[in-house]
Amino acid sequence: MKSIITRDCDYINDNGEKKIIRFHWTQERTRYLSWLESHNRRSETVLTYRRQLDAIAPNVMDVLGWFPFEEIGEDELYALLDSFRGVCGLTKKAYIETFGRLIQFVTGSNPVKQAEILWDDIEPTHRVFIDSEDWPRIKAAARSSTDRVILFLGAYMGLRREEMVRIRTSDIVDGRQLVIHGKGHGKEGRIVVKEIPEPVRVVLKVYLKERESLHLDCDQLLVRVDGRQPGKVMTGASIRHAVDGMSERAGVKFTPHSLRRLYATTMWEASGKDLAVTKAATRHVSSDVLMNCYIKASPDREREAVDRLVEIL
Repeated sequence: MKSIITRDCDYINDNGEKKIIRFHWTQERTRYLSWLESHNRRSETVLTYRRQLDAIAPNVMDVLGWFPFEEIGEDELYALLDSFRGVCGLTKKAYIETFGRLIQFVTGSNPVKQAEILWDDIEPTHRVFIDSEDWPRIKAAARSSTDRVILFLGAYMGLRREEMVRIRTSDIVDGRQLVIHGKGHGKEGRIVVKEIPEPVRVVLKVYLKERESLHLDCDQLLVRVDGRQPGKVMTGASIRHAVDGMSERAGVKFTPHSLRRLYATTMWEASGKDLAVTKAATRHVSSDVLMNCYIKASPDREREAVDRLVEIL
């Protein structure tokens, strides 16, 4: 059974069956604190963690609801960060890091470390945005077809870096569709099939030809096709490293998730601000997370709106 952040509640599972969840946030918290005490952690440390977990429990319950611990990732952490009001940056950082330790105790994996949240002067610079004006410089900073595939999968299809890593060559169907293995739902993830936009097809064609010349045994799509270790399988960390290099060369601060935000914002504008279309395109369940963490208001559109307001009033 998965570890769930919830009170007792009824819900309908994927098979249409009514279930009652009886996993409690308080149970996980109590187990974790007892484990700390049994491993001779200082009483002051245990007390600090207890107070921090008690303080963030209402936010966790409100923001994440019955979300499984195993499926908490970057999106959910950003939404949780946004829920803290009147809390200083240092305290936010402490709260999130302690929450990550609890999740690691329960699941063996710490999503806070995996998310690699950027903390500038204590305040988190989550939601690092780029826009269409930055895009030409970012594309020009790609040094290889691997770099270009990473950029285009993020900007034109909104893929997370974990989803990029999970793509197999067999997931490309007839060169026109891509099987995406999203977060959760077992070993294969939440499977969605998406049409591959023309720009992505172009860079994939070049990349696959270079990849084929390496005569690799692995089926993972993303590997290094250049550099000192051609054929080396890309991980989430190596994707971040590649993006950091492109960010430095382009002179534009961005992260792998910034590409997904660019996709979401562009899709929002291109769809005429259609929430249903944008949610489907980004594969977001929560409208609040989408609007609060992914959509960046255009300064030009804001000025147009102000001008229109002046005309009306």
